[in-house]
Amino acid sequence: MSSNKKHAPQHSTAKLRVVVDASKPKGENQRVISLEKARNIALDWHSGVWSWLYTFGSSGILLPEAVGRTIKEIDDNLETPDLPQRQIKRLRQLQRYVAHPSSALQVGNQSH
Repeated sequence: MSSNKKHAPQHSTAKLRVVVDASKPKGENQRVISLEKARNIALDWHSGVWSWLYTFGSSGILLPEAVGRTIKEIDDNLETPDLPQRQIKRLRQLQRYVAHPSSALQVGNQSH
């Protein structure tokens, strides 16, 4: 017996987004971190007040034209010798966040 019920779309209010990570096997998606966590990691790893990570970390704003430069700065940090696995994980989380299309133009300090 088949059912002809129509299902209403379900909307999630979760603050984390799911992104496909090309380095993972198909079906193994990873969550993208929150804006607040991304900003904290950026502030931990910036190379000075003129850097793209500092700009993003302090303002919470990621302009589309800054995405490539910000990812480059993250890549440079990942090349740090003897980097602990925990820091590699944090930088990769930040990298996924920055690379995600909906991250650009997000404004921090939003009240909920």
